[in-house]
Amino acid sequence: MPRPLVSIIIPVYNEQENLPELHRRLCDVLDPITRDAEFIMVDDGSRDDSVQVIELLRRRDSRIVLVEFSRNFGKESAMIAGYDQARGRASIVIDADLQTPPEIIPKMIKAWQNGAQIVDAVRTATIGQNPLRTWASSTFYWVMQKLAKTDIIPNSVDFRLLDAQVVDALRQCRERYRFNRGLVGWLGFRRQSVEFVAEDRAVGASRWGLMHLVGYALDAILSFSALPLRLAGLLGLAVSFMSFLYLAIVLIRSVCFSQPMAGYATLVGGIFLLGGMQLLTVWLLGEYVGRLYDEVKQRPLYIVRRVVSDASDGSEPPPEVQS
Repeated sequence: MPRPLVSIIIPVYNEQENLPELHRRLCDVLDPITRDAEFIMVDDGSRDDSVQVIELLRRRDSRIVLVEFSRNFGKESAMIAGYDQARGRASIVIDADLQTPPEIIPKMIKAWQNGAQIVDAVRTATIGQNPLRTWASSTFYWVMQKLAKTDIIPNSVDFRLLDAQVVDALRQCRERYRFNRGLVGWLGFRRQSVEFVAEDRAVGASRWGLMHLVGYALDAILSFSALPLRLAGLLGLAVSFMSFLYLAIVLIRSVCFSQPMAGYATLVGGIFLLGGMQLLTVWLLGEYVGRLYDEVKQRPLYIVRRVVSDASDGSEPPPEVQS
């Protein structure tokens, strides 16, 4: 089949209310530029009628490709599945919740046509977002810039354009604990940014709760840096040094000045301090070892139940989207 100009990748999880409006806005934005596009909607095990809505939209627009997972594998897996399926000379990931406005896509395409291979959408503000969440997001990017050995643009989101060459390189990164924003920065290539103001959700509430966000941040940090282990080692070295000084002081005062020290409270405090440090270090080691264990098993990143497009009959997925 002829290669389209652009592939729009849409991870979908329980977004039945937003999909028709998203498709309408994408068509309004892209049709004046080109009809040479495809819309890859990756259903990540939705529990509502998202699949049925996609099928209805496909009856009106044959450019839509449905990739249906066998169960929920997570947004990061849905994105790489979209990249695996994409045939466009450029690929753009956009969320289905309408917080990322499709209206800036022409700017992204123009920057790509002018030579940029990666065009990042950078969020300057979010309408209706809790200030605490904004502060937490800024703190996360600051920590990642300090810890990770990769180029992460502050306040960038998964809404970005990738040239086909970048997509081919990203497909080679098959780790299980994925942080797409970090992987794209690790790849290199020529980058450019466009700014936007994130909108409030059109329908429903965000499914990214506090614990989900904390887990996502932890996965991102541990996937791109071994510095937490080094910090734990340095902390252990510092406590050992202070313990040595304390024992030296106790010995000198007891032997030279005959001033024995009552050490019950100090002993208990030291035991709790060292015990806490040991548990922290064991936890960090367990996190890294657990990730190694998952990588060694070499399970697929996702399982596709079916692909519905002009190139398939929807009966079974093509081999390249099963890994």
